[in-house]
Amino acid sequence: MEMQPTTQQDDRYQTTVNVRTFGAVGDGIHDDTHAFQEALDAIRECEGAVYVPAGTYLCGQINMYQGCAIFGQSAWNVETPAGARLLFRGAPQDTCLIDAGDCYGAVIHGLCLEGRHLGNDVIGIRWHNKRSRVEDTMHLESCRISDFSGDGLSIESMWCDSIRHCLFTRNDGWGVWLNGADIFITDDTFSYNGKGGLMGQSFNAATMTGNRFEYNHGPGMEYRSGHVVHFMGNSYIGNRGPGLVVTHRGQVGNCNALVGNLFCDNATDIAELGKDNCHVHFNSQLNCTFLSNTFLGGTQNPAYAITHEYTWAHVCTNNTMDGAMTQSAFLDMGGHNGYDCYENNLGAPAAAQDGWKHW
Repeated sequence: MEMQPTTQQDDRYQTTVNVRTFGAVGDGIHDDTHAFQEALDAIRECEGAVYVPAGTYLCGQINMYQGCAIFGQSAWNVETPAGARLLFRGAPQDTCLIDAGDCYGAVIHGLCLEGRHLGNDVIGIRWHNKRSRVEDTMHLESCRISDFSGDGLSIESMWCDSIRHCLFTRNDGWGVWLNGADIFITDDTFSYNGKGGLMGQSFNAATMTGNRFEYNHGPGMEYRSGHVVHFMGNSYIGNRGPGLVVTHRGQVGNCNALVGNLFCDNATDIAELGKDNCHVHFNSQLNCTFLSNTFLGGTQNPAYAITHEYTWAHVCTNNTMDGAMTQSAFLDMGGHNGYDCYENNLGAPAAAQDGWKHW
């Protein structure tokens, strides 16, 4: 049901407006960029919302504002975009579809954004804080972001944000590229993205729960630097690189917890034995716990369940990994301080003749 104005004034002066009031056609042929931008401009001062009814809107780059929302009729599924669809028009000057930089408190909800692989390194949504370090509290919910020539979502220097119930699929870059803090990433799917599912260039105090990283052309997720991050109940399945890489960017990661995650059929494109031929790789981590995770044997098992180097006060225990690797549960590449704890990890390599082991 379409939202209706709450007063008798002209639609253009409401706190909630319909993009069709501003001339959007939604037939996938007419360029609706101006209508979207005019609707956002109209609710800028009152920090209102733009409603997008079901339709296919050909659209170029649009700019959001602080405290504003854009929300659509969400009807997509994993395979098929539907509901409120925004098709990127591919104009040379457009570097993203939605620019939400410095938009403190903004909300994007229920949209299908489709890049159609047009342009060069075009981003679906750009959240970049250019002006000051404040708690941005931006929210992205129930969106399907696909087929962009760059990353699906790019976050730079943003704090206190949430990404929930979204699908990032078939983007040529990363599903999400992230540099920020205090971020909640919950119940999302990252699949078939060109560089990988999620790149955590650097982020602190983040919670990642109930996400799926599957069939990406690189790692399911790469987390390069940060502290106090909790990974719980995520699935890493069928990625061409490792399911999860927890590494560094010149700074040791500290106080990260990984509990109750599932790994299966990762590193499917890695032929050489080494650190990347695994489900999980750790490098330069301090005070990290890896507990009660499940490694499931599949059709394309990597050589190792876990490879690790330069870890200190690192606890890896009570994980099950039977038949989930072809060589060994662990590849120890050295560089430790002698205070790591690896024990009570159960299982045997696929097709092993000597039964289960405690690793």
